[in-house]
Amino acid sequence: MTDLSLTKPLTHNIFNADGVKKAEPVDLAGYQQTGGYQALATMLELMSAEQVVEQVKESGLKGRGGAGFLTGLKWSFVPRGNDAPSPKYLIANADEMEPGTFKDRLLMEGDPHQLIEGMIIAAFAIEASIAYIFLRGEYTRAERILRQALAECYYHKLLGKNIQGSAFSLDIHLHTSAGRYICGEETALISALEGKRANPRAKPPFPQVSGAWGKPTVVNNVETLCNLPHIIKRGTQWYQQLSHVNGVQSEDAGTKLFGVSGRVNNPGCWELPMGTTIEQIIEEYAQGMCDGYRLK
Repeated sequence: MTDLSLTKPLTHNIFNADGVKKAEPVDLAGYQQTGGYQALATMLELMSAEQVVEQVKESGLKGRGGAGFLTGLKWSFVPRGNDAPSPKYLIANADEMEPGTFKDRLLMEGDPHQLIEGMIIAAFAIEASIAYIFLRGEYTRAERILRQALAECYYHKLLGKNIQGSAFSLDIHLHTSAGRYICGEETALISALEGKRANPRAKPPFPQVSGAWGKPTVVNNVETLCNLPHIIKRGTQWYQQLSHVNGVQSEDAGTKLFGVSGRVNNPGCWELPMGTTIEQIIEEYAQGMCDGYRLK
């Protein structure tokens, strides 16, 4: 997903040996030069919200935050029609506090507009007018980069009222978390966003029906949202074929960012087809365990 052409999955390490990312963040001009916001333009011109939901559902995209629930199916639970509660909210879960994880930080720091375009697409699909990026407080570099990217989008009419001259309007707010591990759980995240203690909520009701401030809310992981521009632009068949491993298609669609840290010879992060085994990731890409250590 960091390769905007994405004609094939990335299989190279996107960190230097000292752990510093190789490339500077992609700005709006650079993102557009490689096809950025084309999916948004196509969607606003040719698609309805229901069509976007169906395309994402057909693609087989599953949540990249841990639960692995079908993204399009999750969206389909949001009430629609004139009698639906409003406003509706979209939240990007960027509270990446699982020990050893850094894939979402990589996406936000390296390609912030990919996330923003994905959020606009998701908000259009669920008919949300307000969105939040719920960001881990320690991600100060990601915060600076995202604020700059959001400012670019507002200046160029990619956010705010009547995006690109369409009838669709969306505001995205960046919220930095005070920090608690449980905020990675979507209902605890919603409680924290409301200014309450970050306690998980009993379900039902599910957030898609009654979430932030009692209104319909969808929470999607950063990596999940970053898949959306490519699915809208290139189609479901293309996305499903990305998960071929050794000529065999995985039962799960698309690619996944796999991060490896700790006592391996080549720690890093790779975008690989879904279905890639842990053995392949550690032995081929991380180049095995360091001398004197073995994987338990």
